[in-house]
Amino acid sequence: MTSSPEFAVESYRVEAYFYQLKPLRWESFSQVMDSALETCARERKHGLILDCKSGITCLDPDRLEFCEVIHHTLLFHLSSGRVLESTGSLDQLSRRLAPFGCFLRPHRSYLIHLGYVQSISYRAVTMSSLTEIPIPRGKYNEIKNAFLAYAFQNGQVKL
Repeated sequence: MTSSPEFAVESYRVEAYFYQLKPLRWESFSQVMDSALETCARERKHGLILDCKSGITCLDPDRLEFCEVIHHTLLFHLSSGRVLESTGSLDQLSRRLAPFGCFLRPHRSYLIHLGYVQSISYRAVTMSSLTEIPIPRGKYNEIKNAFLAYAFQNGQVKL
């Protein structure tokens, strides 16, 4: 809210939801607030709220290719190539993403989105970005079976 109309266009550069001029009219204000609350509710159902170094971010889990942890720092590798940094544990993140049904933890330091898996070998999972996620000894069959179940469930594989 402001009394300066000259900054309206500039406000959208900082991802303002709406630009409301003073004096406020109740009808206009309540419509904007209802719209903003609906948007937040939709994102809460489908999004992951992260406290990143760059600020609070709502992340669409479908855009998360994989996440890795390095020295208590979570690195979120997005399908766009962008990397977000946050703090936390991979255990907590794994629990938060479990309801989506498309994430797998093939290694203690990685959590991957099965939709971005390009190939699986005995030594590594290759992601769409060509990043290789190491596979610990003895986990190949578990990872392969989880990937195939995901692929069949989502219609990516047909016999």
